[in-house]
Amino acid sequence: MPAQILIVVVQYQTPLENAPVIQSLDRCFSQNPALGDDITTLVWDNSPAPHPVPQNLSFSLEYRHAGENLGVSGAYNGAAKFAAELGAEWLLLLDQDTVPPPEFLTLMLDYARRLAPEHRIAAVAPTVMMGPSHISPKVTVRGGRSVAPPAGFVGEERREVVLVNTGLLLRLESLAQVGGFDPDFWLDFSDRYLCHMLARHRLSVWVAADLQLQHHVSLIAGGISFSRYANLVAAEDAFFTLYRSLPRNLVYCQRLLRNAWRERKTNPEQARLLLGHLLRRFTISKQRRLQAWRADATIRRAMNS
Repeated sequence: MPAQILIVVVQYQTPLENAPVIQSLDRCFSQNPALGDDITTLVWDNSPAPHPVPQNLSFSLEYRHAGENLGVSGAYNGAAKFAAELGAEWLLLLDQDTVPPPEFLTLMLDYARRLAPEHRIAAVAPTVMMGPSHISPKVTVRGGRSVAPPAGFVGEERREVVLVNTGLLLRLESLAQVGGFDPDFWLDFSDRYLCHMLARHRLSVWVAADLQLQHHVSLIAGGISFSRYANLVAAEDAFFTLYRSLPRNLVYCQRLLRNAWRERKTNPEQARLLLGHLLRRFTISKQRRLQAWRADATIRRAMNS
């Protein structure tokens, strides 16, 4: 019987034995070895050089070295093809810094089985926390705001949601229906793109408050490089340009100006970056801005290979 779930761990510049997610998965499988009958694990390594696979793990591990940095979007699209070859029905996305609790895989497998016939439900979204802070999922409400669902809510959500990739159980059939991940959103906003496309295709998400995991979000924790910050702002600008209404783009422009003013003394380089994006929105056509963003995304991927 083929595996129902393919776990894909996107790895970059970290030895596998030091990755928190590999250590956590080892605990999950060692406590319940039968999970290996229905769950296969793939490590997709975007690092410049391959890393050795630990030999003392309690679960089997498929390893793919990309040879170039395809970002998370390229990794997920590649993993989806591999999952289809295995005959798997679901893709479980995990980041190298994610720490799933011991019961996580058992509960995810149960959801995969129970929701298998509900084809309108494209994904199962656990509660992702960073310490005490709720990161994901959030629901998009009137005015474009994103709010956390009611505490303890378990059930189907038909409105557009805001999710982080990690921890998401994604139906392969649904991913194919929306055309996969967009390679241009190779790192930042790949999750927002997916959420928007699921909503556009009237596919819903199962919110699973009974599943919780911890994940380190570098943007929230602080200390990201200016290059990463520039990539994030560029992806956000492109996402609003492509997929948000004129009123919401006007609100976004106000936010750029407000954030630039706030950062002008403590982070003047970031403030100039934000003002530059704001200025280009009023002086350069949408088509030219998107062309420049796509070209820059290609360069950034190459620089990180």
